[in-house]
Amino acid sequence: MSSRRVLRWSAALAAAVLLPTVGAAYLGYTQLSGNITHEKVTDRLGTVRPPKYTKALNILLIGSDTRAGENARFGHTAGARSDTIILLHISPRRDGATAISFPRDLMVDAPACTTATGAAVSPALEMINATFSAGGAACTWKTIESVTGIHIDHFMQIDFTGFRRMVDALGGVEVCLPEAVNDPKSHLELAAGRHTVTGNTALAYVRTRYALGDGSDLGRIRRQQLFMAAMVRKATSTGLITSPVRLYKFLNAATKSLTTDDDLDLGTLHTIADSVRGMSTGQVRFLTVPNHYWEVDPNRVALTQPQAAQLFTAVSKDTHAPAANPSNSASPGSTTPTRATVSVRVVNGSGRAGLARRVTARLRNLGFTRAVVATAPTSASRTAIRTTMAGQAATRVLAAALTRSPALTREVGTGRTLTLVLGDDWAAAPGRQGIRLRDAASAGIIRASTLSSGVTARTGACHA
Repeated sequence: MSSRRVLRWSAALAAAVLLPTVGAAYLGYTQLSGNITHEKVTDRLGTVRPPKYTKALNILLIGSDTRAGENARFGHTAGARSDTIILLHISPRRDGATAISFPRDLMVDAPACTTATGAAVSPALEMINATFSAGGAACTWKTIESVTGIHIDHFMQIDFTGFRRMVDALGGVEVCLPEAVNDPKSHLELAAGRHTVTGNTALAYVRTRYALGDGSDLGRIRRQQLFMAAMVRKATSTGLITSPVRLYKFLNAATKSLTTDDDLDLGTLHTIADSVRGMSTGQVRFLTVPNHYWEVDPNRVALTQPQAAQLFTAVSKDTHAPAANPSNSASPGSTTPTRATVSVRVVNGSGRAGLARRVTARLRNLGFTRAVVATAPTSASRTAIRTTMAGQAATRVLAAALTRSPALTREVGTGRTLTLVLGDDWAAAPGRQGIRLRDAASAGIIRASTLSSGVTARTGACHA
């Protein structure tokens, strides 16, 4: 994905989570209300909306990658997108907050909606970030309500410039890199270890994808959750709340790039803030919706059921959320291959159209997040794994996910990337004769992503 198509959630979440922590100061900064841009959206949400069961506040956070105005310095991509969307849930008693991330590539049934100019947008099965491109905040709001059944009260939208201003107003945010990074796409260049980042470096850190971790969008969400936790921690531990000058600077930075619905003004923010002043950093939790790689296209994800429905019901009615799923990742510092660290190229040698794509999607759902489709033409009667001496441990991990032992071909080299060649003996469907992948239950894998990433505002920067 181009660095110009970036998850802009960090700044939006900062505006929603950090602003409420400084509620007492709003009374002295009424002039800041002129900074906020308001958009009329409630009349475009339709008459059939989810019921509101409790006094919780649900705020939709949208990050825009628009290049308009001051954002032009970050490139010239036309239009504006929201590459990740977050639903911030503030509990009825204002004693806890949960931020739920929706990956930008999540496939959803988007309902019909209208743009700000009144143009009709037809319902469609599409990526969730496409709803913002098609119809703005109102279409995204309506889609999230339709998908989750959660009643949303307000929305907040912020852009690149607002993010940079807020990080600078905080005096920078600590990040922790497991290895040195030099990413030409995001322009992030940092040595391994801890750093306090500001300005463009902070923006590059939340933009980078392929240069850190496994290169997945879900991995980037995890890093951004850690970044957001660090922002909350910095705001509540460094005297920002008690320093009028620093506080004004932060609020001015946040509100200058903030767009909200008509009903969410500084007065409403003060009301929210007054209710949550006593909330500790440990009571701010970050989740990602349960998801799996979409079988139609492994470059997209879909909601995993019933886990997603259980989470949405728990949030809507403020009941106990489902327990987090166990992780399939190796422990820090481990060199033992796991499904998440094994790289697999899938080659279709069966002649059956689309087989490599479907198997790759299933591999990813089983935890092989580095599985990719290989386009090299071949023909094979037997399914086989091509490996090297260096890839033997990884081969055992992949073979364990198959219902029968495949043929093994040892090649010359030191690389650890495996090639899974799908032969004529690959079973067309479960129950048929032939070799195939084990199902999720027998493979010991829960296909949903973890309901909780284990991130709260107390989580340290080096817990990536």
